[in-house]
Amino acid sequence: MSEFDTIIVGAGSAGCVLANRLSEDPGHRVLVLEAGPSDLHPLIRMPRGWVKLTRHPKRSWNFPVEQEEGRPEAETWARGRGLGGSSSINGMLYCRGAPEDYDGWADFGVKGWSWTEMMPVFHKIENHQLGGNTIRGGNGPLQVSVRPLADPLGQAFLDAGASLGLDHLDDLNGIRRDGVGTYAHTVDHKGRRMSAARAFLRPAMRRKNLVVLTGAQVGRILFEGRRAVGVEYVAGDRQRTARAESEVIVACGAIQSPQLLQVSGIGRPDVMLSAGVDTIADLPGVGRNLAEHLVVALPYRLAGMHGHNPRLSGLRLIGEVIRYYLAGTGLMSFGASEMGGFVRSSPDVAFPDLQLSLSPYTFARGLLQGRLNLEDKPGITIIGYALRPESRGEITIRTAEMRDKPSIRANWLATENDRRTAVAMMRIMRDFVAQPALRHFVKEELWPGKAIQTDDELLAAFRSTFVSGLHAVGTCRMGTDANAVVDERLRARGVKGLRVVDASVIPAPISGNTNGPVMALAWRAADLILEERG
Repeated sequence: MSEFDTIIVGAGSAGCVLANRLSEDPGHRVLVLEAGPSDLHPLIRMPRGWVKLTRHPKRSWNFPVEQEEGRPEAETWARGRGLGGSSSINGMLYCRGAPEDYDGWADFGVKGWSWTEMMPVFHKIENHQLGGNTIRGGNGPLQVSVRPLADPLGQAFLDAGASLGLDHLDDLNGIRRDGVGTYAHTVDHKGRRMSAARAFLRPAMRRKNLVVLTGAQVGRILFEGRRAVGVEYVAGDRQRTARAESEVIVACGAIQSPQLLQVSGIGRPDVMLSAGVDTIADLPGVGRNLAEHLVVALPYRLAGMHGHNPRLSGLRLIGEVIRYYLAGTGLMSFGASEMGGFVRSSPDVAFPDLQLSLSPYTFARGLLQGRLNLEDKPGITIIGYALRPESRGEITIRTAEMRDKPSIRANWLATENDRRTAVAMMRIMRDFVAQPALRHFVKEELWPGKAIQTDDELLAAFRSTFVSGLHAVGTCRMGTDANAVVDERLRARGVKGLRVVDASVIPAPISGNTNGPVMALAWRAADLILEERG
C-alpha cells in the first residue's frame, strides 16, 4: 500500500506507542517508517548491552554538538536508531518525573496535561514487578522491575542517605520524592530489556492494517498548500512516497523532529532559506527551547570490596554472559545505576531538582564522546543530574537533507543559577560519599580529586567534563505563545494534517529520566487523537 490513514515517522518510544493505539481499529490504516534496522539483536535484549549500544554504528545515531568555551572537546549525543529508538539502547531507568513538572505545563497555556491527567496514563501502561496499587500499574503492557544492589554496598548507600536526612523510599516513583532507594528499570520480569518496541509495537505488528518499514529514511513531509498529505522517503536505494488521508505524525525525537520540520519548510524562514528550503509555515520556535539535563560523574576507587568491575572483564565476564542466557540473572540483567534518589540543591527549591545515581563500577575517562570503557580495577561512580536547568539551546538545519546532521548549540551553563546548581550538586555528591557508611569502602576520589575545592575550581571541573543526560526536550514545544510549535493537542500550528508527538513537544525539563514520560505522553496523545475520530 502507498496510501494510509495515518503515517508515523519514527518508531522510537513515542512512535511505538502510537502505532499500537492508532491501529486498534482494523479499518484505520497505519504506516510506520523507521530509518534504522529491526530491534532483533542480542545486545538489545541483554540489559547490560547498553554499554556497547550507544556507539554501535547501526543502532545509534551520533550527533556532534558544537564545542563551547571551557570544553576540551566537542560532545556527541547518542540516540537510538531502529525499532524502539532510544528505548532499545538506553540505561532503562524508569522515572515518571515529578507531579509538579506536568502541572507546570499549564504555564505555557495548555490544558489536559496536568498530573491529574497523566497519573492514570502511567498507571495504564505499567506492569510493575512490585504489583499494582493506587500508585503503580500492575496490568499494563510495559513490564518494569527492580533489582537492588547486593549488600553491603546497597545497604551502605541507603545508610549514607539516612545520615543526610534522606528517607529510604520503597518506590522512587511514589508520591514522596525526597529520598533514596532502588530504581525501577524497563527490564521485564525475566531479566530482558523491555523496550517500547517489545512492549507496544511488536504485539501490534500482527495486525493487517499496520505496516512497519525499517530502513526507510524520510526525507521530507509533502504538502498540498498548507496541508500535510504524505511523506517522501528512501528505502532500498529507491525514493518513494506514501500518502496520508488523515494526518502525518512526526515522532523522530527532540533532535530530528525539528530537523524534519525545517527541511519540510516549517520553522524560521532565515534558517530554511540558508539551507535552500522554501517556507511553508513561519514557526520561529522550531528547534529552539532545547533543554537538557546536565550530568557529571564522580568515580571513586574502592578498598575492602570489589564492586562489579572485576566481574565484567575476561573469563568472569564470559561466565556472567552464560549465566544470563541460562537463567536471565546476574550482572547482565542489570540496567544502569541500580540505586539512586532525588534531592534539593538548596532549601529554597520547591521540589527536588537533583537526581543521584550510584553504579558499582567505573569507566575510563572519555564520556564526552560516549566512550564507555569499563576499568579493570574496583570502583564506584556517583552520578548527578541537574534536572531543571534554565539554559536553552537550539537545533538548526545546515542543508535540506535529513541525512546531514543538524547544528546543535547546547548553550550550557548560560545562567548564574545553572552555574550555582552545578557547584552545589558536586558538593552534595561528595558529601554523600563522605558519609560513614560509604567512606568505609572508599579509597580515593579519582576525579576531580581532593585538590579541587573552591567554587571556581569545581565549576571549571564541571564545565570541562559534564555531559548531557541524553534527555533533550522542548524543540517543538507545546503552547499558545508565538514560539509554540504545537497546540495542546500536539497539532502543528500554521498547517493542517500534521502533529508532533515525542520529547520535542515537552515544554520544560522533566525531573527524571525521560523515556517513561515520553511513552506516557504518546499514550495520552493517542487518547486525544482517538477522541477526535469519535
